Amino acid sequence: STGGGIKPLAYAWRVDPTRSNFADELNARLEQLDGNDAVAIALGDLPLGGTQFVFLVNVSSFLGLASETVEFVVKRSGGAEPSFSVDGPPQRIARPALATQLLGVATLAAC
Repeated sequence: STGGGIKPLAYAWRVDPTRSNFADELNARLEQLDGNDAVAIALGDLPLGGTQFVFLVNVSSFLGLASETVEFVVKRSGGAEPSFSVDGPPQRIARPALATQLLGVATLAAC
C-alpha cells in the first residue's frame, strides 16, 4: 500500500504483552518488519508454546497520519495445525475504499 501514491505506508506490528504468550520474543522478531521492505519473518526457531497471541498493527503515512490500532487474536489448540497459503505475489496494491479478495488454499491438519 502507498500513502497517497507517493511513499509506502509504514506498518508497525506488535504482540500485546498482557494478552499474549511469548510476547517479548515475538515483539523482538516483529520489530524486524518496521521501516524496511520485509514482507515476512521467520518464527520457526522460536519455542512458541502457549495458546493465545494478540497481534496489533498500526499503519502510518509519511505525512504523519496514523490508523487506529487493529488487533488479530490467534487462539491455538493443542492439536495438529492446518496450513493456508495465499495464491499470488507476496505484495498486492489495494485501494482502501474497495473490497479486496485473496484466493488461497487451505489444508486440514492431519489427525
